[in-house]
Amino acid sequence: MKKWIAAAVVVVLVIAAAVWYKAGSAPAVAETPETATTPAPTATPEPTPAATPTATPEPPPTATPANTEETEEVVDKDSPEYIKKEYHQEGKTLTPALEADGCYVDEDGIIRNPDGSPVTFDDPTDLPEGFTYEAGPNQETLENSQKAQEGAEKFASGQDEELNAVIDQLIEEGYYN
Repeated sequence: MKKWIAAAVVVVLVIAAAVWYKAGSAPAVAETPETATTPAPTATPEPTPAATPTATPEPPPTATPANTEETEEVVDKDSPEYIKKEYHQEGKTLTPALEADGCYVDEDGIIRNPDGSPVTFDDPTDLPEGFTYEAGPNQETLENSQKAQEGAEKFASGQDEELNAVIDQLIEEGYYN
């Protein structure tokens, strides 16, 4: 019985880690020497003795795209543009069910709950006409939910050989009895 409980805990942790990683929230992984990418140093030409004493030194080389760092753009998740893009709300109208719930469309065209928060749709059948289903920024997507369910079913049936090997190794090392 303890083995099954331990196995279930491991499955949940593995699935949660996979979903977390897939969503982009996983911590950064350090680069290994094999995967590290460093730009090749650019050679600066040595000044040659000029024939005239008034020779000017060459300016230092300018930065090229190969040796500049990219920075992440800061996104305001409360901005109307972000909400309309992420929730696919541009040009949409309210359904009678949304109106009955007290939802409204603000001056920026965003469908909002009575408390002012943007409406999110967890069930594709709740979508107004013209919407496409895609989870909001803080929600798990339907695809990831289905993958997690398939992984759990695969483990429960004992078909996930890689996970079974990890569990067996943990048992051998004494983590589970």
